[in-house]
Amino acid sequence: MLKFLCLLFIFSDVANAAQHKATFHSVEVSGAEENPYVDVKKSKGKTDIVWKTEVNQKSPPLKATFVFHFHNSEQTETTQLENLCIEYEEGTTERSVQKYLLKALANADECPIQNGTSLSVPHSFSLSFSTDDPLCGDVENAFKVFKEMDSKKCQLLITGSSKGTVTGC
Repeated sequence: MLKFLCLLFIFSDVANAAQHKATFHSVEVSGAEENPYVDVKKSKGKTDIVWKTEVNQKSPPLKATFVFHFHNSEQTETTQLENLCIEYEEGTTERSVQKYLLKALANADECPIQNGTSLSVPHSFSLSFSTDDPLCGDVENAFKVFKEMDSKKCQLLITGSSKGTVTGC
């Protein structure tokens, strides 16, 4: 009976999360020089990314910082991911950030990012996600992906930003 109640609670929680759609444009991505994970090159109005190593849940973790600002509410939020490839609960801000970064940087919905994965970062793309967060409207974001070298040093791998609109509230 307890298992049934737990499943019912989880189902109701997921069912109450609102479905949102974010459409991003003006996506800009830059890479740090000489990093062992990824090559990032700008050419002819696009940015090409080639992953030089597999990134998965067990590899040394890639961390991320993501800042977004909603213009309508003048609200700014910062989210940090301790590992780009661990599972985050659907409907959380961390999962939404993870989905954005995987889509924008590897054209993937889930990890792992395979060695040799390449893409041209689109100037614009759309992403659907579920969240309890009621924030909608025009949004700007900035992100950094880095590898922790030791407890005091980090190696920056990728930085980027975009502008967009979130709907579904």
